[in-house]
Order: sequence, then structure tokens, then C-alpha cells
Amino acid sequence: FASCTAAPLDWPDALAADLRAMRDIPLGQWAEQAGVRQETLSRGFRLAYGCTPKAYRANARARAAVSALRGTDTPFAAVAQQLGYADQAHMTRAVTMLTGLTPGGWRRRSNGFNTGAGAAP
Repeated sequence: FASCTAAPLDWPDALAADLRAMRDIPLGQWAEQAGVRQETLSRGFRLAYGCTPKAYRANARARAAVSALRGTDTPFAAVAQQLGYADQAHMTRAVTMLTGLTPGGWRRRSNGFNTGAGAAP
């Protein structure tokens, strides 16, 4: 058996990878660099992934927020700023809409519901 290299990504997969990596590039500019018309970009991405690039980016950002909140004590506002949210409330709405739990709920869940209240000094 001979090993083979991974096949090159087609443009919807490449765009999805860039969106997950939180590359902050306007979609029109991305389309131009990829040699794809902007109208084709949205339509083709929707066919491949079932949602628009904007919705995919929002979903990826909310998932990154949940991941960043689990098992850490980083303030919510700092996580929101790090991930490019306008403010903590914006991140809270995005996480809640995606998962049904607030960021505080995710943090409590990841810490075994131990909030530190009532702990001995």
C-alpha cells in the first residue's frame, strides 16, 4: 500500500475551514481570492453545508465560545472580546440560541455544577 496525500479541498470546504478558524475576511474578498463570484459563493456554500456562510460563521463562533468557557475561570466578557463578539450579552445570546444553555450554564455543567459557593476557606 502506498500512502496518498489528502485531496485538495474544494472551495466550500476551504471557506468552511477559514470560517471555523475565525479568519476575519469579508466574504466578497474571500470569493474574489478564490476566483468565485459572490453570488455563487453563498449559493454553493448553502448547497454543501445547508446554511449560509454567515450562519456557519456564527455557529462556529458560538461553539468556540462554549469550548472556551468549559473548565476555565476566564471572565465571560474576556471570552466574548477574544472571539470578536460586540459584548458579553451578544455572546450570551449566540451561545443560548445554539445550545439552549447560557454561558454560565455551560460553565457550571463543565465544573460539575460546583460554583464554589459554600466552599470552606
